[in-house]
Formats: sequence, C-alpha cells, structure tokens
Amino acid sequence: MSTIAYNLVPTRRDTPQAWPFIGSPQIYAAIHAHVGGGVSLFTTKSRGADAYKTDNDGKSLGGQNLYALNFKTTAYNYMPIFIDIPPKIDESGQEVEQSEMSTLWFREKSHRDLALSLLVGKWGYAWWTIYGDDFHVTAGLLGSFPIDLDAVDESKRDLLLKLTPKLRKSMVENKTVKRNKGMIYNWYIPGTRKITDQTDAIWADVFGAQDLLGQLQFQYYGTVKSTLSPDAADDPVAD
Repeated sequence: MSTIAYNLVPTRRDTPQAWPFIGSPQIYAAIHAHVGGGVSLFTTKSRGADAYKTDNDGKSLGGQNLYALNFKTTAYNYMPIFIDIPPKIDESGQEVEQSEMSTLWFREKSHRDLALSLLVGKWGYAWWTIYGDDFHVTAGLLGSFPIDLDAVDESKRDLLLKLTPKLRKSMVENKTVKRNKGMIYNWYIPGTRKITDQTDAIWADVFGAQDLLGQLQFQYYGTVKSTLSPDAADDPVAD
C-alpha cells in the first residue's frame, strides 16, 4: 500500500468512465495546461469516404474535401498512426486492404498533419497510456487529446508542417512485417524517432513544457515492454 500514489485530476476530465493512469504528474499537467476543445473539433464524420480512395496527400477522392489520418485499432509499444497505408499481402500474393484500421477525417490538411505530428510521437503515446487500455486505439481517444490546433503559434506550426513530409518518408522506410496467412506490414515508428523527437520538442514548446522532455522520455521508456512483445514476431524489412 505504501507504493500507491494519488494525483489531482482536472474537473473537466474527472468522470466515472475514465480513471487515468498517471505515470508522470508533470506530463499530465502539461497536457491539460491549455484548455482546448480537442483534436476531434477539427474532424468530421464522413459519408462514403474511403481511406483507400485518396490521393497522395490522403485527400478523399469521393468529392469531399477531407483528409485521412489512419490508425491501427490496436497498439503496443508505439502509436500506429499514419497517412500512407502500409501494404498487406494475402496468401496468393495479392495486395489486399488492411484490417483492424480506422480513420479520422479532417476538414483541413494542415490540421491533419499537425495531429499526426502530435499523436504519433511520445506525447500521443503518453495520452494513450494515461487514458487507454494498453491495447485498443479508438477515434474517441485520439480525438479527445485536449489541444486547440488553431491556437498553435505560427512559427511552431510552420516547423511542424515542414517536418510532416520527412516523417511520412521515414515511416515508409521503416517497415515491419508479420507473417500470418500472408504478410501484414506496419510502419515501425521507433525507427522514425530522429524526426518524432524533433516534433515532440516543438510540441513541448507549445505546452510550455520545454523542461519536461526528460520526463516525457521517462514516461515512454518506463511504459514500453522491451521483451516478449507481440512485435517480437515482426521481422524488420530492409529496402
């Protein structure tokens, strides 16, 4: 019992439906320091939009001006969030659509790209470990991250948007594959840390938490499981 610790939860987040697991009170406080409506305010429900029917920017080809941010609906040691969808090959060698994938549709490309840079990094992972169940990833959880994307300082916004193409390229260059009745590919996000560490540092500036990057690292590495993980069955893919 002496190891139990309690932390104050903001009134707006204190609901019986969610009991946050606060690994770092400082990180938790930084995320909630700026009241924002959440990422979901910049998304919309789509009718007929298909993540597999988009252009190279992830814009829907169905006539809607919507931009896709895709994600795997389960996670382990990193957030499987992406614009470019990893391939999946069935037993006959044909490329097929990914299963267990969902999409957040954004009205603006810049909002989508900002959300990617936030949620795929360690800030997004911290949010998932605080309010998630250590397995599932949902649109509701991602959309509830309390940030006003329109309130991001212009200079920081420009830096984040400039890094997005580099992040997407790095994802595609870092693949894993799981062999299960074919080959299921995923982007290995830890392989992109050279870029996500940069975006995490910029978001730390946004949150006024420049001095908490060490805590963010601790929150991440104190949570990931380094051995006997489901990802241990995945093979790295060399280009």
